Amino acid sequence: MLSFRNVTIKKDKQVILDDFSLDIPSGAMLALVGPDRQARSMILDAASGHVVPDEGDVLLDGLSIYMNREDCFDRAGYVPGLQGLPRQLRIAEYYEILLSLYRIRGRNQRVRIDEILDLLDLSEYRDAFIGDLAPDIQHLLWLGSAILHEPDWLFLEHPFQSLEQSRREQVIGILLDLHERGTSIVINNMPVPDLMAMATDVAAVREGKVYIAGPLGEVYEEILRQSPVKMKILSNMDQALAVLRKNDLVERVTVKDNEVIFRFTGEETEEARLLSSLVDAGALVQNYMRDRLRINEMFGM
Repeated sequence: MLSFRNVTIKKDKQVILDDFSLDIPSGAMLALVGPDRQARSMILDAASGHVVPDEGDVLLDGLSIYMNREDCFDRAGYVPGLQGLPRQLRIAEYYEILLSLYRIRGRNQRVRIDEILDLLDLSEYRDAFIGDLAPDIQHLLWLGSAILHEPDWLFLEHPFQSLEQSRREQVIGILLDLHERGTSIVINNMPVPDLMAMATDVAAVREGKVYIAGPLGEVYEEILRQSPVKMKILSNMDQALAVLRKNDLVERVTVKDNEVIFRFTGEETEEARLLSSLVDAGALVQNYMRDRLRINEMFGM
């Protein structure tokens, strides 16, 4: 498990993470979402050890990553947002240098480079100079550099940014394969469609804090419950409003023409009972739906 414990990080006197706490279970593919872009990026910087908190700690399986840097360095891979590659090196040379830092040399080094280039579908570029490669191929090289040493944890900033559809699908396939093999993955800036298809967990960040986190399905349902209900009543509006105002789970009822907007904090069964009560009262309900724009805002990048 990766645990943030009361982490506060400041930058230029501005508080980026504010007494931030979060537990990310091993084996998760967690998406960082929410309106606070700076805080989301800082979470990855802190988790990878690139930034040391002003207060608090980050623990990997109970051990501080800052007090056990070498072990944690071996267990994590990081693809930052601001990327730069050594243009005058060949791909194989660059990967050889990185693997040497992880004490992987000789035949094991050559075998691992071949495995990664095959995984990335870049074997034909093994001896190409990095500076001569197209940006989307350099993007893949960054991913390869983060997984060369087979880390337990992978931290990714904008993994799909500026990629053509075919390359994007390739990266998604690689990440899903790594996750199936047991790699825990934390992604910042995952588009909502991919988030819903790929992520197992989600953490929404606002004003330097987590305001909702957990398994994706549970978080989605909670956000759905928090989202306003829009309901169109074609007849017997007074009877419908009477039913709504008697229900303890209904809050903030507003009416515009024949549309009623309110908040409903109950579960699905209670929601079904509410609709049944409206029909029994003679209200003619044309539609009843949650405001899904609210969900996109909560998951917004």
